[in-house]
Amino acid sequence: MDENKAYRGNKIIDRSALQIIAALTMVIDHFAIVFLQDSGCYEALRIVGRLSFPIILFLLVEGFMHTRNIGRYMLRIFVCALVSEVPYSLAMTGKVFSIYDHNTLWTLLMCLIVLKTFSFADDRFGGANRNGTASAIKCVAVILATLLSIILYLDYSYIAVLLAVLIYIYHGNKRYETLSIVLINMMCGGSQMFGAAAAVFTAFYNGEKGRIKSGYFFYIFYPAHLLLLWAVHVVL
Repeated sequence: MDENKAYRGNKIIDRSALQIIAALTMVIDHFAIVFLQDSGCYEALRIVGRLSFPIILFLLVEGFMHTRNIGRYMLRIFVCALVSEVPYSLAMTGKVFSIYDHNTLWTLLMCLIVLKTFSFADDRFGGANRNGTASAIKCVAVILATLLSIILYLDYSYIAVLLAVLIYIYHGNKRYETLSIVLINMMCGGSQMFGAAAAVFTAFYNGEKGRIKSGYFFYIFYPAHLLLLWAVHVVL
């Protein structure tokens, strides 16, 4: 069976469209943090920004499922996280570095490590000879990632790990993917509850790449937009 079958039919949003939606809502969120914290529209813009991360996490799992080289994929995320740390800290805190506030790419890297561990456990200990070892490895991976995300003050912390795992487990099952995104965001409370609306976009994902060839665009865009926001704020 074609792996994209579950995405076809009346699904109208491709990967490029999801990337654009995630990027735009992220910029809106960061713009509000940098420039509009005392504005009456601050909370409304932050609510719009809550859509970004669930979509990014969904795309991360998609990338993991389809990449030909997971090592290179993880390396790109790592390099981008490293390059983005100072721009993120400058834009979000006004400091060159903050031990309590790190860019989202570190969270994504943590999620990728967990997904790779899940994949390894299934390949090595799953199948007909399943004896519980795979499940044990997966549980340990989730627990360790949860603890590390808390200790290292990673953005979205264990919530991101849990959602990434659920999207991975239910990959291709639109009903459960959508339900996972809605429930996990609702569990967060506060403004992140509105992140549940991201499921509206992911539910209409058709599994296609789209006409726009993004390539390394996001890896450049992420640190660049943070640096630009900080620079404009300093000038103004």
